[in-house]
Amino acid sequence: MLKVPVALDAIDVDYTYSGQGLQRVQYGSMYGYVSPLTGELIVSFDYTDTRKPTNGLFWVKKKGKWGCIDKTGKLRITHLYDEATGFTAEDRSAVTIHGKFGHIDKSGQVRTPLTYDFASYFQHGLSMVRMEDKYGFIDTSGRMIIPLIYDEAFPFDQVTTIVER
Repeated sequence: MLKVPVALDAIDVDYTYSGQGLQRVQYGSMYGYVSPLTGELIVSFDYTDTRKPTNGLFWVKKKGKWGCIDKTGKLRITHLYDEATGFTAEDRSAVTIHGKFGHIDKSGQVRTPLTYDFASYFQHGLSMVRMEDKYGFIDTSGRMIIPLIYDEAFPFDQVTTIVER
């Protein structure tokens, strides 16, 4: 069992990529997680990149693809995705495979088919999507709420957003 102190190359002291009871550490070019209280290695150095954990899941990159583990290191979502966002309060993450975007839930089930040229994270129940250079907004069921008619748009970071026609 590995415990701090060891010759780690980096420790995420600012908690940029850490949280939910674990601290990201780097050994060589690989990342894992330790308990900040005990120094015990919880998640081994198997990953080339990580993201800040959200809603109990940690996005981790292996062999060029993103997947999710829980705080014990158990794989919860298979490493399939070229990109992925954190899970929002709506229990959704925007993901992409081969340039097509959609959304999955925390179980890994596809909730919005990966058909869009771009899809943002969900905020206030809506995600900004783009197809053929036009933007619109969908709800968590995938239903188009605001049609794909805008030349520019921003996600709903507040209760309102900005769009341009």
